[in-house]
Amino acid sequence: MKPTAVFTARLFFIVLFLALTAFFLDIFLRYLIRTVLFILRSAGMEIGDETVTEWLFRQDFYGLLLVIMVVSLLYAFVRYISRRDFFKHSRFYPPKGKSLMLAVFIGISTVFLSEMVLRVTRRMFPETLAALQSRFEVIAESEVMPMMFAVVVFAPFFEEIFFRGILFRVFEQHRASLWTSLVLTSFLFAVYQMNVIDGLYAFTLGLVIGLSFIWTASLWVPITIHFVHNGFSTLFQRGDLDWLLTAVPGLETYISYLFVFLLLPLSLWRLHRLRPTNPRRP
Repeated sequence: MKPTAVFTARLFFIVLFLALTAFFLDIFLRYLIRTVLFILRSAGMEIGDETVTEWLFRQDFYGLLLVIMVVSLLYAFVRYISRRDFFKHSRFYPPKGKSLMLAVFIGISTVFLSEMVLRVTRRMFPETLAALQSRFEVIAESEVMPMMFAVVVFAPFFEEIFFRGILFRVFEQHRASLWTSLVLTSFLFAVYQMNVIDGLYAFTLGLVIGLSFIWTASLWVPITIHFVHNGFSTLFQRGDLDWLLTAVPGLETYISYLFVFLLLPLSLWRLHRLRPTNPRRP
């Protein structure tokens, strides 16, 4: 078989395996949650169907649980079946200090970049406005600390392990070029969002994060970018930084242009200059 055909076949079976794994874990997780709720109700605890159940099956919480379970299975596979060091395989290498500082700038810049993409999305798909507004209301009404921990710390960590540390490396090691691996993982990251609103800007964010992974050969840089992006996005959506953006009329527009068209390209260019001459590829 030709190398292209071999790669295509392997890619098909990898995606099929991940899809089936997620499908069966989805079934298992739903039955597990419902069983726990049934046991708690049988013990006399009052648990409302419209509160706890809906919260447990919310897209962000439920999707995160699914990702954690898939990552755990893949960790077991890499560590105990393929007999490889999972952390070296995923490139948990310590980054340069400058790389982390640039990651912070890139993370903040992607917040404004995502906002620009969302503006285009709202014009192209006006029917998504209601869903977007509903999500903002949920974020604004949620308690700060639990939400920040789940959205800013937990989700980026496991999502980056899965999409960059595992999927990207799998594509790369099966003879996919860096750019093919970049586009594929960004596309799957967008599909994982399960809606048009988040999918378009997630694809853009995935490209930026993927480039940082390629250029630094360290998973900590993508994780840092994702941390910062989710943190500032949450603060903006909650309105906690409105005092800064509305202090001067038109200031938000100028700040957006500054970060997207100046700081983001400069930070990416500098990150590219800092890339190792011989990237480690265990």
